[in-house]
Amino acid sequence: MLLTTEILNDIKPGEVFRTVTTKIQRMHKPMEAELTFVCKKGHGHNDWAIYCDFPDKDVSSIAKNGNKVISPDIIQSICPCDEEAMKLYRH
Repeated sequence: MLLTTEILNDIKPGEVFRTVTTKIQRMHKPMEAELTFVCKKGHGHNDWAIYCDFPDKDVSSIAKNGNKVISPDIIQSICPCDEEAMKLYRH
């Protein structure tokens, strides 16, 4: 799925719309541990963000307390999006 502003408009505020558990590659060396990435639409704004933590945490906990993903390459690998949707990413 390619996230577009049209799709984002249909997602309810605060809704988790995608979760991915994977290892990500950084600097020519893969991570040794898996992480769960949670894509969530903002509350009251038409923005969105991705949060991550270890898979032993539940999705709602990651969405509230996880580390925000700020790297554009990781954002695109977890939730591919067009340019307009990327402009709405909350850094």
